[in-house]
Parts: sequence; C-alpha cells; structure tokens
Amino acid sequence: MSVCSKCKAQIEDGAAFCDRCGAKQVQNLFCDTNLFCENCGAKLESGAAFCDACGTKCGTTGEVPRREVSASALLKGLECVNRGVKLFEDEKFDEAIREFNEAVKHDLNNDHAFLMRGRAYREKEMYDEAIKDITEALRLDPDDVLSFYFRGACYDETERYDEAIADYSQAIKYGPDDPDSYYGRGFCYIEKGNYEAAKRDLKKALEMDSDHYFAKDAKDELKKLK
Repeated sequence: MSVCSKCKAQIEDGAAFCDRCGAKQVQNLFCDTNLFCENCGAKLESGAAFCDACGTKCGTTGEVPRREVSASALLKGLECVNRGVKLFEDEKFDEAIREFNEAVKHDLNNDHAFLMRGRAYREKEMYDEAIKDITEALRLDPDDVLSFYFRGACYDETERYDEAIADYSQAIKYGPDDPDSYYGRGFCYIEKGNYEAAKRDLKKALEMDSDHYFAKDAKDELKKLK
C-alpha cells in the first residue's frame, strides 16, 4: 500500500487517484517493478545499464523511464547542483558529492547531477562509481558531449582503451569542434598501436587548439611517430 500525497490516506500501489479525496497521485515511473529487460523479460535493477540475465544493453528501445518531479523538488535539486558545482570548482570533492547526492534524491531526472557527481568521483579516482554515474547521465541525455568525454576519460585512465576510444568518438560525433576528445582518442590510439589514426587525431587537435594543455605531449608524440 501507498499513502496519498494530499490527505495521507492509504491507497493501492500505482493508483492514479486517491479514493478518499480524489487527488491525482505522482506516479513513480522509476519503480523497479516497471523495469524489465526488453530481450529476456528479467527484472532489472533501477539504473541498470545491462541485464544481468542476458547481458542486453538496457534502454535500447522506447523512451527513457522518467519520474515525475514536483516543482519544489525540481528547484531543490537545482539548488543542490549549483552548490555542488561551486564546491567541485573549489576542489572540495567530498562536499560536492554530498550535494549531488541530495540533488538526485530530489530529482532522479537531473542528468547534470549524475554527470557532476561522476566527475567528482573521477577526481577521487573512484572510477567504478564515476563510470556508473556518467552512464546514468547518458541514459538520461544520450547525446551529451561532456558525458561521453568524461566517461571516455575514466576508461582511458583505467586503461580500457577500446571503450575510451568509443566514447571519445561519440563525443566527437556530437561535438566536432571540441579538441579535448581528439587529444584523448589520439593518445588512446597510441596505446593500441594504431599510429596512423593517432597521428590524424593529434594533428587535428593541434590545428584546433595549439595552446591546449595536452599540446606539448601531442607534439612530442608526433615527433616519435615520424
């Protein structure tokens, strides 16, 4: 049983209206009972990227399940994100994570909160947590350049170069004018021994921004690859 959001009377789980006062109820579309694998039908954990039973990637068809959020909760979530971003910029990563935790409690649809919490985890070298959060950000906003870039960076820094290259490539697809992903993908290609692809990416990155913080490393690598 659930409780009416207005009069607090007991109502059936999933009821659209309260039988006592008639108030419309907020439907939690993020509930585990609504999440099943589209391939094998197995029940999924909330926010799962893959089905444990068959390995199918979740959310490959249909709309992203979202939770209805009240205006006040949305506002509280945004306030938490804003505080968290300021703390992140001040390199107070633990405090930032606490604010982002509060943000997602208020609004599970806030992709920026998941992205920023993932970035804070990355700064703490908590890569599993970072990848999980940024994956959730991408589930909510599948075309986000920054999410692809920073998840790619997490894969890069944990030597998962194929996955890093895939994410950097997606970041380039959606943000072709950003040199960061060209630098990142170029260095990953070096690690994979694909030197021609590395040269193309690093030359492209230098053309876009020769004063980039990776520019010197790129020039050094290109000299070695001649």
